[in-house]
Amino acid sequence: MLKTKHLDNFLWRFSNLSLSLSYNRSFSISSSLFFPAASSGSQQQQQTPSSSSTITIPPPPKRSSNVFALFVRDCFKRFPTEMPVKERFARAGQEWRQMTPEQKEHYQKMSTEEFVKYKSAMNEYLGTLNDEELAQFKRIKKDQIKTKNRQRIKSKLRELNYPKRSVSSYIFYIRDHLKQEYPDGKYPPVKSPEHLEKVRKWSQNWHQLSPEERKPFDEQAEVDRKRYFEELEQWKHELAKPENEEKFRQLERLSKKMEVANMSEERAELRAKRQRRLTAKIIKKRLMKKAANHLKAKKKAKSAAAKKKSASKAKKSTTTTTSKSSSAKKTTKKASDNNNDQ
Repeated sequence: MLKTKHLDNFLWRFSNLSLSLSYNRSFSISSSLFFPAASSGSQQQQQTPSSSSTITIPPPPKRSSNVFALFVRDCFKRFPTEMPVKERFARAGQEWRQMTPEQKEHYQKMSTEEFVKYKSAMNEYLGTLNDEELAQFKRIKKDQIKTKNRQRIKSKLRELNYPKRSVSSYIFYIRDHLKQEYPDGKYPPVKSPEHLEKVRKWSQNWHQLSPEERKPFDEQAEVDRKRYFEELEQWKHELAKPENEEKFRQLERLSKKMEVANMSEERAELRAKRQRRLTAKIIKKRLMKKAANHLKAKKKAKSAAAKKKSASKAKKSTTTTTSKSSSAKKTTKKASDNNNDQ
């Protein structure tokens, strides 16, 4: 059974990390809230931090495919083109689960060969970069890890029916203008110059509103905030059930990875040092415990052997005493018989 404290700690960590990732590109995140139908490609471009676009570096080698991806690629060649993509993935997954380890070995070999080629190409690629380009490559890689972990956490939260987050009064203000500007709900592309200009204008107007003018949007935000926290408490109660414990542990591991990825290099190095010291202490403690158990077992075996030897000697002594007593009795009886005969 999960404790509420664990759930609160996770939610606090995830909330802080989400905000720290979002505020660096506030306009992009806000735009995704306004235009949920925007293409994933445009969203991915917006999520690139400004610090990662200062230096242009050549694209790295394409990463090698895993075993299942290679199998899916072959399946897509066999499946009819008119079959929906979702159905093709489902069918490929079903076939993969029914395969024997011997049948999967072919794809395992292909994956290993691809990975060796990829590592060789990546080493060559990194060798061609100067110090600035290498630092830029590391920043981009780090940001990709952040984004990937964040997406995985959000995906897990969706699986667990995490309640829809509350939004600010500013978002309600923008949404109101969007409904007035586009009553049919057909929004233009997020990055279209015309629409970017409109959003900038609305944002400027928002900062010029008086408290009385903001009041309707503040009230909507307050109602939404109460709704969110009520649903959150109910969600935490559901997540605390034993059947959801493994999913929560997965979320917790992902959030810790995300926290590490969001650290500065100095903090990450300090954390790594602390982790190494902690690991060394744990290993030392385990080795000492193992040595103590070994010594205890050795003493126990020695004591058992000594007891066994002592018992053997006692038994032998008892046998000898019994034998002597029996001989003495026989001698006494014989002497008594001789006396009676005389």
